[in-house]
This record gives sequence, structure tokens and C-alpha cells, in this order.
Amino acid sequence: MKKELNKKEFFKKVVIISKTKEIINQKGNLQKFVDIKLNLFKGFGEVYFTEIKKNKVKGWKKHKKNYSLLKIILGQVLFTFHYKNKFYKLMIKHNENKVIQIPPDVWFSFKGVLKKNLLCNFMNKLHSDNEVENVALNKFDIKK
Repeated sequence: MKKELNKKEFFKKVVIISKTKEIINQKGNLQKFVDIKLNLFKGFGEVYFTEIKKNKVKGWKKHKKNYSLLKIILGQVLFTFHYKNKFYKLMIKHNENKVIQIPPDVWFSFKGVLKKNLLCNFMNKLHSDNEVENVALNKFDIKK
């Protein structure tokens, strides 16, 4: 029987968190997101931005084949992941300069924490309704 992943192992082996480079500039700092040298880069399909209003949750979603690279552009977002019958949570602020790689077969949702929250999703393939599964927010009891 396989042992259950603890939070540290989950965010190292399944949903990978990577710190991005910030270049300091007097006129405004530059935060790098992704380039083809990044080990999380799996190709390019599309990029989109999604707003998450304060205390609103988007999800549950699971990609069957696609990888998502997520970066908080503005605000603070609470992510919840469901993988192999276990929940993992992660809070990220826009100024932490982190990128999250979500591989296929991981359920996820996200909640806006501040008044304004904006998330960028960089996907390795084009979105397809046949490739993604969506279920109602009450599908999983996240209070477990």
C-alpha cells in the first residue's frame, strides 16, 4: 500500500511550487513568470486571466491531460487541491512571486481573499471541454 503524501511532499512531487525571479527597477519591479528554460514549462497552448471576487470560490476542476501554470497577478488566493482522497491547501499573495504547476488528474479550486484578486493561467495546450472535468463546489467536503 502506497503511503499518503504529506503537505511538503505533495507540493514538491505533485503540485509544484516554484519561486520566480524579480528584477528590481526604480520605475517598477519586473516579475518573471515563465520561459522555455523553466523546468515547469510543458509547451504553450493558451493564457488567460481570471478574476476571483472576495470570498468567492471557483472550481472544482480537473484537467485530464493539460498542465496549468498559475501565478497570482493581484491580491491573495487560497487554493484547495484534492488528490488521492486527501486535501491540500495553499495560500499565495501576488508579491510572493510564485508559480504553481498543476498536473493532470488533480482536482483544484481557488478562493479570492482580498477585495481584488487576479490569477493568470498559462496552459500547455488549448482548453477543450472534453479535456477538463468540472463538478459542483459541494462535491467534496473540504472540512475534512
